[in-house]
Amino acid sequence: MRCCTAGRARSPISAPLYFSTSTYATIGYGDVLLGESWRIVGAIEGANGVILLGWSTAFFVAMVARITIVEREFTERPATPRPGADPYKPQ
Repeated sequence: MRCCTAGRARSPISAPLYFSTSTYATIGYGDVLLGESWRIVGAIEGANGVILLGWSTAFFVAMVARITIVEREFTERPATPRPGADPYKPQ
């Protein structure tokens, strides 16, 4: 089985991988097309890419916000002396 793109022969995995990556990233150049019976798979993969890229972005933003809040709380918290330590003596 050989996959062809614009008249060039490629390895059996390069065209499907290229199609899958461009569809998942919602770029979809259109230079590699699926057969009639596989087009629904391309549509599902594109929708899956939109959902998962959006979810990953939301997760990353939430984690950065949480880290920022924890860091702010840590730096604004007054230092507490250790039990039994002299609070007037420099550590």
